[in-house]
Amino acid sequence: MSQKTDYEKIDQAANRVLDMLQKWDDRFKEHATQKRSSSRRPLQAKVTIVIPECRDEVGEVQDRSISEVWTRNVSQSGLCFITHGPIKSKTNEVIVSLGQKFLLSRIVRSRQVHDGFWEYGVKYLQEAMM
Repeated sequence: MSQKTDYEKIDQAANRVLDMLQKWDDRFKEHATQKRSSSRRPLQAKVTIVIPECRDEVGEVQDRSISEVWTRNVSQSGLCFITHGPIKSKTNEVIVSLGQKFLLSRIVRSRQVHDGFWEYGVKYLQEAMM
């Protein structure tokens, strides 16, 4: 019997947290008013984010500036995702990699959720060059 790696354990924990958050959303959907400019669509996938200010002088990305995150939903104007631990961004900006597009985004909402995970809502600002 093989033992799970730390990465596999975190991945399973992330899926449990996503399920808990979705159940919570479904339960209170009728009771909350939404202030959104565009509708959300569920999207459970892994995407990569880059924290821009972690680049060094010549513009190369350092290891700590790249993170894989688990998405909850996506809209025309933004994305919701969870991370294992908080994001440390001085500017509250991250670059989200969605397929072949890189989008400079501003963190507009954050909260600690379950099991050491944090939930973030980001608003797309502009396409970024990588």
